[in-house]
Amino acid sequence: MKKVLIVTPSAYLRGGVETIIHDLCRELPHLGWCSELGLAAGEHFHIVSRYRSAYPEVTVHPILPRFPTRRARVEAIVSVVRDVAPDIVVAARIADTYEAVARLKLTGKAPRLGVAVRGLEAQYVHDVSAYLDFIDACFVDGRLIERACIELAGMDSDRVFNLPGGVRPPVVPPGPRVPGEVLRIGYVGRLAQADKRVLDLISLVERLEQADLPFMLSVIGDGPEAAALKGALDTSARRSRIRFLAWQTHESLYRDVFPQLDCLLNFSPTEGVTIAPREGLVHGVVPVLSRFPGLVAESVFREGHNALTFEVGNMDAAARHVIALHREPGLLARLSATAIVSQKERYLFEGSMRAWADAFDACLRAPPRCGRGLPADDEPMPRLERMGLHGAVADRLRSWSRRMPQPREPGAEWPHGRFRVPPAAQDRLEALERACDDGRKPAALLRL
Repeated sequence: MKKVLIVTPSAYLRGGVETIIHDLCRELPHLGWCSELGLAAGEHFHIVSRYRSAYPEVTVHPILPRFPTRRARVEAIVSVVRDVAPDIVVAARIADTYEAVARLKLTGKAPRLGVAVRGLEAQYVHDVSAYLDFIDACFVDGRLIERACIELAGMDSDRVFNLPGGVRPPVVPPGPRVPGEVLRIGYVGRLAQADKRVLDLISLVERLEQADLPFMLSVIGDGPEAAALKGALDTSARRSRIRFLAWQTHESLYRDVFPQLDCLLNFSPTEGVTIAPREGLVHGVVPVLSRFPGLVAESVFREGHNALTFEVGNMDAAARHVIALHREPGLLARLSATAIVSQKERYLFEGSMRAWADAFDACLRAPPRCGRGLPADDEPMPRLERMGLHGAVADRLRSWSRRMPQPREPGAEWPHGRFRVPPAAQDRLEALERACDDGRKPAALLRL
């Protein structure tokens, strides 16, 4: 059976990307592919034993470097790839995977290199551009990221595959919602600020209270802002209408959560083709969500058709939408009825899994890409190496003298990005975002 090795962090147990990865591990064997994980391992944040406890059914290969340096991380990935001998290696937020597979390609027989670009960030697009001559395929989440990989990073269009995460059908038969005595509101996802803006929920609740809206709010998930969010909202006066639940299993969400909601909130400044609101759609739950870049171009969430949208950070508009669902006659029922039937084909679970398998097959059929040399390093050579010491010897000396830097967060222990992003890269990406949602092509977009 053909084999794909997905190199991914072990620090993050739950989220949209993690859900897709675990689905692939379970479902791809039915479609001719064995999917296994190469798990970044470390002493501080990337704890493989914790990951294995959460997902005991997934085959994992720990990638544990001898030292906390890029050289050692790359060597550890190379070693695991050689042991597993996959047909394709997919880099999923572990940037050292690029160099590891590129080195294997330069020395002889090597697997194909695929990259999962599941977030719209200049860092990811720039790294694809840097390793363009070695990357055989990009597996992206949404039309905007697809365009970024082609128009900014320079990937050939036939090597970029738009693969949204698939949504399973409901287990409880859905029906259009009608307003009850209270509006049942939900937030499902990571409780994070940088990429989710979850703290916007605080000001939204205040506006709903000022408008005397009768509502019940369920906050489902966990993350770095859990304490701050609970500190602001979990008060004695609000406990009758706001509840906090830990991260729920898929079964619990489909059985106990989505069937009991009228609308679902999302405040993100950036997304691919976000999963939780689409799971809400198939249950008849109306998404009220931010107009993050790419939302219009993807046409999954359509304003006034199956969803209500607001500019990122505009809680006045978000509150007006939520209030309208309860007070405007017929609005909730109409949007809910349309939501139930709006997810089709590749957006559904089985279609998504088939699309991933087809993309891996296409990657394997295409001629392998191999450049003439690694991209030039943009980091200064460490002092010991400048003195002529081999990297492995220098690492041992730094370890012995206890001069190794200690990571303060998961991305320092195993970086998500490889190269420093040029100052203008974010501007070019934002220009593409505007052009994509306007349905036009920018007059001039330079490569990142």
